[in-house]
Amino acid sequence: MAGLVPREYAGGRPSRLTTDQRAALLEKLQEREGWTTAEVQHLIQSHFGIRYSLNQIRRILRSFGMHQEKTHKRTHCQRADAEGQRRETT
Repeated sequence: MAGLVPREYAGGRPSRLTTDQRAALLEKLQEREGWTTAEVQHLIQSHFGIRYSLNQIRRILRSFGMHQEKTHKRTHCQRADAEGQRRETT
C-alpha cells in the first residue's frame, strides 16, 4: 500500500527557477495584463538570467493559471464598427 501513495516529487528535471523566483515572477506578471510570451521570456532572462524557449514560457504561464490570448490585427481599411459585424446569415 505504501507504494500507491503519491510522492511530492515524482522525478524529472528540476526547474531552473526556484520557488522564490517563481513567486517573484508571478508578482511581476500581475502588475499588468497583456504579456506576450516573448516579453515574459525577456523578463525572465533579464531578471533571473535564465533563458527558456517560448514553449516552456507557455507551460510556465499555464502553471500560473494564465492563458494566452490571441490578438487580432486591424487593417487600415477596416471599418471601426466591423468587429461586431463578422458574418451574419439569415
